[in-house]
Amino acid sequence: MSISNAPQAFQEVISNLAAIYTDPATYVSILAQLIGQYGYEANTQSITTTTDDATFAMARRICLDAIYQTEPNVEWQSSTDALAFRDSILPLFLAEITYAGDHDEVDVFEYFNGAVSDISKDVQTRGYGLPDLTTYTSSTSLPPCVIAEILYGDGTREDEIIIRNNPIRPLFMPLIVEVLSK
Repeated sequence: MSISNAPQAFQEVISNLAAIYTDPATYVSILAQLIGQYGYEANTQSITTTTDDATFAMARRICLDAIYQTEPNVEWQSSTDALAFRDSILPLFLAEITYAGDHDEVDVFEYFNGAVSDISKDVQTRGYGLPDLTTYTSSTSLPPCVIAEILYGDGTREDEIIIRNNPIRPLFMPLIVEVLSK
């Protein structure tokens, strides 16, 4: 493989990841982790300059574009989940926009600036109307089906309570659990 084939080879790797991680939210999470391996510093939400800047920028941008293309397929159960998703990925884009601006890469700057706008609009549109997350507190440990029946009038929604709270012993939930408001 020559260096001129590197972008295509990396693009193929990213495409293969999409085939492996079929859940869009998981795929986006994996891509975000990859971006962290190519110069993105999560603590400062910025790009760290390296001796491999061009290669790292290419890798980050391929990952960011894949996130941009995948985001409309991500589904959320609550408006809180939607906003948390948006808030987790936008810093990646904003760091790349800043980096592109600092390096006079106007096309990259404009493309990812448009991506931020599109993602923000989509998350707001699709997240609006979803239930909020709330905390349910009981004085005694209850089975999730009882909590679901109390909150929603539907004991069969116990699975969503178990999945969201990931208790050690799912037969009886902790006294404080995170639930959907409706």
